[in-house]
Amino acid sequence: MRITVDNIMAAEPCEGYTRERVEALWDGRDALEPEEILALDIPREDIIWAMTKVVITDDRRRRLIACDITEEIALPIWEELSPHDWRLRTAVETSRRYVHGEATDEDLRAAWDATWSAARSAASYAASDAARSAARSAASDAARSAAWYAAWYAARDADSDAASDAAWDAARCSAWEKIFDIVRRYLSQMSEENGL
Repeated sequence: MRITVDNIMAAEPCEGYTRERVEALWDGRDALEPEEILALDIPREDIIWAMTKVVITDDRRRRLIACDITEEIALPIWEELSPHDWRLRTAVETSRRYVHGEATDEDLRAAWDATWSAARSAASYAASDAARSAARSAASDAARSAAWYAAWYAARDADSDAASDAAWDAARCSAWEKIFDIVRRYLSQMSEENGL
């Protein structure tokens, strides 16, 4: 699958991505492969936006990507911090069942409402802004939140500010690498399905 500047513009990117800027990123090329978009020197959140708005447009796949990101990055942290709180795991499982037609809109809404409640509870006793943000984001946009949540967790036990900053950066980079790997798995799956 090749992505053109027109494809990006049709998806209505944020105002920072004018046609001129996108054309500059394409550097005179007619189109980019998804792997080339993953390698662009732009914020990772913007790359994920392009992947989920332009490249992987199937809602079913996007939901499964969010489930994988939550399971592989945020859920282990959530369960370590709250080992007896299964609400996030239940929400992910319900979301997967929903994709396969085994859960209703109401089931899905109830599972995620419970997760939001858990996130608010976790946020209420969290000591720092980062912890509050991490707890809230565990149930929100998984692609963006998982990296920050993982980063906060890795940084929370660091002994010094420098060590904390380094741990934060390393954890955030590691989480983003995992997110990109998950996206690559789905791109590969799409290619196989299309016989490419």
